Amino acid sequence: MDWRITRFPILASTNDLALEWMRAGRAEPGDVLVAEEQTAGRGRPGRSWVSTRGALLMTAVLPFQPERVGWTALAAGAAVALAVRDLGAPAGVKWPNDVVLQGRKLAGVLAETAASGLVAVGIGLNVRNPPPDDPELAARTIRLADVAPDVTVEEALNAVLPRLAEHWRLLAADLEPLRSAWATLDTTQGRRVEWSHGNVRGVAAGVDASGALRLRADDGRILSAAVGEIRFLDANGPPGEPVSP
Repeated sequence: MDWRITRFPILASTNDLALEWMRAGRAEPGDVLVAEEQTAGRGRPGRSWVSTRGALLMTAVLPFQPERVGWTALAAGAAVALAVRDLGAPAGVKWPNDVVLQGRKLAGVLAETAASGLVAVGIGLNVRNPPPDDPELAARTIRLADVAPDVTVEEALNAVLPRLAEHWRLLAADLEPLRSAWATLDTTQGRRVEWSHGNVRGVAAGVDASGALRLRADDGRILSAAVGEIRFLDANGPPGEPVSP
């Protein structure tokens, strides 16, 4: 992938600008928008994302694979987690779009499209930004600098981009290496969770071929959670046995 990085001191949202470029026919695969600060960062679904200086705030425009839409955010999340590991911190992933470290949120991914064949993959990664003022939010989040004090935002960007390129090659080819990478990083499997879609409770049992979370519900059903998000109900559950796709 040939990356073309455009930098901004401040933006409302790197994803919003990337989507504008898509609609105007200005975006191409490999475009990367990086902001030092965002005034209207967005998370999923429609939540605001604290976007202060010292975080990696970026959007990469990448080829969109509609037949593997369920793996788009997962591929990006796994790429970010591996990039963080490359920088010396043992990150993992939480379905569907969080990167976690020591049980706390380190990064989020937001994948959106506004043009055929392209997807805007937004990444917000806490690096050296100040902790949130809200004590409850601060307790749920972590910064890369808390584990790897010398890492800079630029080093984080340089670690993320090659991992993104690698995972997009996998996304367009054989999915099994990508599924294997996700499984290695997965912190969700085996945990007691509540699925936001109907507030169903059960045990997470891996991710299927479509990218949906397999959920062994308390009533015995095996469900595929393709939408929504999950909330952990246990403090730290044991590994669970995967359910075959």
